[in-house]
Amino acid sequence: MFDPWTAGLEEAQEEEKRVSAERAAGPCSPVMQWGSASQINEWKQAVEAGDGYAVMACVSLCVTHGLIAPDWLAYAFNQKYYAVAACRAESWDDPKSFGRPFPKGKHLSRMRQDKFGRFAVWNAVCDTIKRDPDRAIDRGLFEEVGKSLGFGATRAERLYYEAVNNGLGNIAKSIKLAGIQKKSR
Repeated sequence: MFDPWTAGLEEAQEEEKRVSAERAAGPCSPVMQWGSASQINEWKQAVEAGDGYAVMACVSLCVTHGLIAPDWLAYAFNQKYYAVAACRAESWDDPKSFGRPFPKGKHLSRMRQDKFGRFAVWNAVCDTIKRDPDRAIDRGLFEEVGKSLGFGATRAERLYYEAVNNGLGNIAKSIKLAGIQKKSR
């Protein structure tokens, strides 16, 4: 029986193939469940440290992808929920509950630009490297990509590596793994 909490990617892909004849792929497909379970496990340390935003993000992934929350997540969620329900916290953003979603002084418009900009920059870098596998991922590339998207080179580079660290993958490694070799000069 497939368990997204303990399975590897290969197992999730095999299960996806097996069940694809029975139902269409969707948010509760084995690969989506595996990816979400992996992300939730990555956030475990933040959840256990009391990060209310991470708790909510993990619960959202469970609900969206049909997962049963692990005990540690259920405990963390209930601890924060019942802080309000039992009148120990005045509001949902009380530190005893889920806390402020964003630190004071953060500009939501800038955060929104970065949130959507990460994928845009990552996608533009990937497209550029696919068109020209010899192209180096360097300052010049980030200047070019950033300019086309309305970002400076430093911000474009930061957004690209944030996307990589959030699971989108490093295009340079992907190209090597796919067998595309840079030409010798």
